[in-house]
Amino acid sequence: MGVLEDVRYEGVDLRPWGKFDGATRMVYSLLFHLIDVGAVAGVLWDRFLTPSQREVISAGLGMSQERVRSLVSFLAAMHDIGKLIPYFQSLESVAQMRLGEDLLADAGCVVEVPHARASMHAGLRLLVELDSSSG
Repeated sequence: MGVLEDVRYEGVDLRPWGKFDGATRMVYSLLFHLIDVGAVAGVLWDRFLTPSQREVISAGLGMSQERVRSLVSFLAAMHDIGKLIPYFQSLESVAQMRLGEDLLADAGCVVEVPHARASMHAGLRLLVELDSSSG
């Protein structure tokens, strides 16, 4: 059984949401969306960069190619982390209703912030934390 079938039988937790199809009213989990994008970035690293391009990037960052591939995948996966903010989660009422009372109760005051901006701020903080923990 695939994800689409699981969703039809409510076997996949859809909170918080990352993608919403208005025509079908289908919701796609933010977690799965982030995992998908990270995996695609890894495939792009493997299949579309030449060995010399991977070598130059790795040398420029002072990291092994394996570590750079992981970093690229992680950063790509985090591109939409800002979709966790209450403003984004409230944009589609059908998707928001699926969040459940526990998550809705924690939303607090909803401030209009584009998810890309929220992703940027969260990403910068993650990078600072990663840098301080590695040094």
